Order: sequence, then structure tokens, then C-alpha cells
Amino acid sequence: MKFDVESFCQHPHNRAYTYFGAHLCDEGVTFRVYAPNAARVSVAGSFNGWNYYEKWMNRISDSGIYELFIPQLREWDMYKFGVFKEDGSYVEKADPYSFYNELSPGFASKVVDIYRYQFNDQHWMQHRDLNFNRPMNIYEVHLGSWIHEENMTYESLAYKLVEYLEFMNYTHVELMPVTEHPFLGSWGYQVTGFFAVTSRYGSLDQFKKFVDVMHQHGYGVILDVVPVHFVKDTHGLCCFDGTDQYEMHEESEWGTHYFDYSKVENQTFFISSVSYWIEMCHIDGLRMDAISNLIYYQGNRDRGENGPGIHFLKTMNHILKKEYPTVMLIAEDSSDYGNVTKSETEGGLGFHYKWDLGWMNDTLEYYVLDPIYKKDNHKLINYSMYYFYSERFLMPLSHDEVVHGKKTIVDKMWGITIKNLLLQRISTFI
Repeated sequence: MKFDVESFCQHPHNRAYTYFGAHLCDEGVTFRVYAPNAARVSVAGSFNGWNYYEKWMNRISDSGIYELFIPQLREWDMYKFGVFKEDGSYVEKADPYSFYNELSPGFASKVVDIYRYQFNDQHWMQHRDLNFNRPMNIYEVHLGSWIHEENMTYESLAYKLVEYLEFMNYTHVELMPVTEHPFLGSWGYQVTGFFAVTSRYGSLDQFKKFVDVMHQHGYGVILDVVPVHFVKDTHGLCCFDGTDQYEMHEESEWGTHYFDYSKVENQTFFISSVSYWIEMCHIDGLRMDAISNLIYYQGNRDRGENGPGIHFLKTMNHILKKEYPTVMLIAEDSSDYGNVTKSETEGGLGFHYKWDLGWMNDTLEYYVLDPIYKKDNHKLINYSMYYFYSERFLMPLSHDEVVHGKKTIVDKMWGITIKNLLLQRISTFI
């Protein structure tokens, strides 16, 4: 794969995953990593007894790209990078562009063939669109919580989920993040592997089979992705080359690091990540988490607009819409920033849809009220119509509203459970 090394730090790319990472061929594996401020970088793994002083990578560009070909390596061989400082010390790092990792608490990357699986969803791919003129009913699911059984895999989940989607008349499934993450309790929103499907539920090919099954049964697949931040775990992106290569100095509200999108190479990293899921896994839509933090610093309008973040969003959406015109781009944005779904060429951010979190919060507040007070608070149901046509909205009832003791939708409602079930049923048709 020919890659323009010289422009890597000058212009955003969307297919850097075809160059960086571990790429398998018949003769062995080529490793490439970007570490501009490292003194040296080595590759170690199951193939050399994890000796970090043996397989030294070659610095092939002034920008800081390292490369090494190791013959006779095979699929599933594990590896890590040893990123060295000037004083001779090093830190063991997972590959930022790794396509598969061992299960936490391990963090070694694994060599995997990303091109082997052959999809059978040609009809779906030829006919999918942005759904502007057809109804969408999206089921949000965390795969690890949806069903509990031994030896659960992406493939086995797919067939069970298809039955449920059909029974409930859904059109799409939205997967809470399946990118690799060390802490299961984060539901995938604190990511270490932006190109790696989590190994908790099977292999990359099994995940592709999951998507294939969904498409063959007529269901679209939307993936939650996390463009704002990443975990501070030492083996991840944090201080990757010994400096703040990927991160801003300020810590996020989740105790994680914000991406520094003032750097073109970090824009390339995330844009290439979502391009990988679209191209290699046939994902139909991206729901982007916590976008308000890219619009305002720490999501706080009082701190001012996040210039690099806004520029990144416009750049990313422009590239994605050009390359993948039938893939939905969805913003989870809790702010009142305008023109989120207006074209980036017309001054907007360029998303296709925005979650209407105001509608969600008002509706749930209305549910809680004693009926005697509802008659004085119909504004909670009606108010969203004042701004409804300012954006292209999706109306969500999300996982955030039913966790950490917040109760289920039915339990939030005032009164007797059987009547609440009827009210919930009616509300689904509003």
C-alpha cells in the first residue's frame, strides 16, 4: 500500500490503518508505528521471548515513523512496542493501530488478517441510504449485558438479536462501543484499541459475521464511537512516545485524556479509525459520543468554543461524507450549539442527525409527575416542538437514563406498574 509519508503530519488521511499497525503477508509481518519523540522503538513478542533489545525498528521519516519487517511471523502472534527514552528506559506499549488485542488485564496486540472475511451482504450495501425519508427505530444494546450465557460470541449473539429485532419491529441496532477497552464497567466508552474489536466476544471475523447476519436479515448496524477521550492506562496512547503525543494536558471529567486535535496526525488517527470500521466491517452509521466536549472546552459553554475540536469535526465529517455517502453520522450533543446537522460547507458541523436530549429529559421528567400535576406541565411534552425543526433530530431514550440507580422507564413513572406499562406503550407511538 503506497502511503504519502511526507504529508502525514500536514493533511488528514482516512486510511492510515492500511499503512500503520501490523500487516501480514505470506513471508511475515511488517510493523509500523508513529512515535516522533522516541529515542528508539523496538518490537517484542511471543516470537522472541519478549526481548525488547533485539528487534529494533528503523526510523524511516523525519516525522517519526518507524518500520520493521520480521519474517516467518504468523497470524495470532502477540507483540508489543518498546518505546525508549534518551536515558535508555522504555515503556511497553500496545500498538495504537492494532486490529486485535489479548483480553484484559493483558494488553499485547495480536497479528490478525483484516482482509480474509468475505461478506455476503451485497444487496444491503447497494441499497442502504441515510434514511431521511423512511422511519428508523433503533435498538441500543450493550452486547455484554444483553444476554448472559457461557461461550457467547458475536456470531451467536447475532442470531438471537435478529429474532428480538424482528419481534420488536426495529430497523437498526446500535452497538455501545465494541472497540477494545480494559474496564468492562465503562461499557466500552474508555477505549485503548480504536481499531481493535474487543476480544471479549470473539474474533474480528466473528464480528464481521455479526454485521453480515444483521444485513442479510435487513437490519442496519450503528456503532458508538468515542472521539473525545481515551484511558490513561500506561500501555495505551497516554504519553506514547514519552510526551503528550495524543493528549491534551487537561484531564477530562471521566478521569481520562482528551485527544489533542490541534495535531493533524491525531485527526488522521481517529478519522482512519472510523473509516476502518466502515470499510472493513461494513458499519452503516456512527453515533459519536460526547460531542459537546469538542464544541466547548470540557463541554462548558462558559469556557468558550473549542476551536481545534470544531475544526476537527467539520474536517472529519467532510471526509466521511465524501468517502462514504450512505453512512449516517450521528452526534450525541447535549449543548444548544447551532447547525450541528447543517452541512459543513455551509457553516455547520456536518452531522446527518443529532440526539434530541432535551426531548428525552423533558419527557422523563413528565413521566415522574403525579397525574394531578401533569395538567400544569404539558410544556414538558410540547416544548421540543419550538426547536424541533432547527436540526435533524433523533429522539433517544438511552442507556444513560436507566443506570446507576436511575431506574427503568417503567419504574420512573408515577403510580401502579400495570398502568405505567400502558403509558409506556402509548408513549412509543408519540
